[in-house]
Amino acid sequence: MIVKESMISGAGLGTFATQFISKNTDLGKYYGRISKTQPEDITYVCVILKKDEYMENYIEFIDGTDFTPLHI
Repeated sequence: MIVKESMISGAGLGTFATQFISKNTDLGKYYGRISKTQPEDITYVCVILKKDEYMENYIEFIDGTDFTPLHI
């Protein structure tokens, strides 16, 4: 993976794969506040598609805006 300027106007930096990444590959942790409602500012949001106990799809949002992870 490399970090470079996004081609999306105003998006800033992004991470990009330099080779094929297999499905279910762990890409590391994304720290932030988890919510089932989309934050107003989606600049630093990761969207996760999940299934509930009835196998129904739902979406969670991880908002990394102004989030500093704990250092262990």
